[in-house]
Amino acid sequence: MTSRRLFILLLAPFLLIGPPLSGQSESGITLSAYLERIAAGHPLFSRENLQLENARLSAEALRTEAWQLSLSSAYSRLGEASAQIPGLNSLQGVGGTAALERSIWASGGALSLNLSSDFSRYDYGFPSGTSDSYLSSAGISYTQPLLRNLGGTLDRLGYELAREGLEATEIQSLENREFFLLDAGSRFLDWVLLQEQARIAAERLELAREQLAQVERRYSANLVDRVDVLRAQDAVRSAEQGRLQLMSLYKARQAELAVLAQDPKLYDLTPEFDLFSTANLQDPEAALITLKSGSRLLLPLRNGLALLARQRAGLVEQARPLLALTVAGGLAGADSADYLASWELTEPDVTVSLWFSHTPGNRSLKRQIEALDAEIAALAAQVQEVELELEAALRGLRIQLTELEKILELGRAQIESAREKTAEELALYNQGRGQLTFVIQSRDNERNALSGHAENAALYQGLLLQYRALMDELLPANL
Repeated sequence: MTSRRLFILLLAPFLLIGPPLSGQSESGITLSAYLERIAAGHPLFSRENLQLENARLSAEALRTEAWQLSLSSAYSRLGEASAQIPGLNSLQGVGGTAALERSIWASGGALSLNLSSDFSRYDYGFPSGTSDSYLSSAGISYTQPLLRNLGGTLDRLGYELAREGLEATEIQSLENREFFLLDAGSRFLDWVLLQEQARIAAERLELAREQLAQVERRYSANLVDRVDVLRAQDAVRSAEQGRLQLMSLYKARQAELAVLAQDPKLYDLTPEFDLFSTANLQDPEAALITLKSGSRLLLPLRNGLALLARQRAGLVEQARPLLALTVAGGLAGADSADYLASWELTEPDVTVSLWFSHTPGNRSLKRQIEALDAEIAALAAQVQEVELELEAALRGLRIQLTELEKILELGRAQIESAREKTAEELALYNQGRGQLTFVIQSRDNERNALSGHAENAALYQGLLLQYRALMDELLPANL
């Protein structure tokens, strides 16, 4: 998954971007404004939010540090053999208990509060008859582990693992959103390139029409042959075809963007973007430190390492002996005739108990720990692998961006040269010392130089988009 992501970042030169304009006119829209519209209304962002909320609720469901109320009631009848009381024919009893219990994660202990009430009837037969007894009590008990789960390690384990998993889900959600915006941004900036190419084509068409009008005037004055008129007409038709083709692509891309943003107003807007700008980027070594310390491609892996380490600690904790101390105290009251009188709790009860349990040589836990150790080592190696891939991607993009800046500089010089050549060819033709074919070719070369320069600028912006996505700078800060 990670390698695939890096592969896309490195081999997608059609992705185009540049710095957005600081403002936005009523008839135009910047890249940042468009991406904000996408983030505000596209179903993908709603889906990601719902999935995150579901993950949060699932994690919170594992939080067991809360009071739990339990109620119980029972009826029993014991015969002479079971009662084991000399002279007793039967013993009947009914009672109920209400308890409040809570685990204390900070210590690993458990606190319990309880109320109980019991009624017993003793049947001794003739002539003794029956006797009744009411017994009520209120108490509190606390159990504290002294070895296993000391400090609540095991109590919190499930919740903490779920929280770690939630962080990984959040990071992946951000990656999904940024990758979607990467695609949306590339479409927007493809629209920008088509706008620039259509503008160049419109200028070429206007020059071709002016050239045709000039040739027709010269033909009327018998200064040129009919073939020059035909050549000029062909140049106009060719320029018109190129412009119409580019406008159709421009409108098609505009329609795609409007649907993605779910905003029909986009049909009336034009992109506002400086295609020919260049960026002042962070020093490569500083950028590499930033990338390795906080890349969202690395964070899930490091999060996974923490998750595995936490699981391992839980297994080690389970392997420890179970030694626990329980202290309980309360007050009790009894009466043979009056139920309410039994609630005069005057007799204290105290219980202190210590219990121990251990399974020495637990092979199952040992194998699980060994398996986790192997998984941790493999994941640590994967972290190093991704760090190398990120460094390769970063250095490759920086080299390409640097070289493209040189190419853009040469492109500007080529455009000036093409314009000068066109002016010379036109001057020769107007003097009757050149051919119209050379003028048309020169103007086509000039257009090709302008279009090629725009494509190189678009390629530069595409690499810049990839660089910003690699550095996790594409996603708006509010997301």
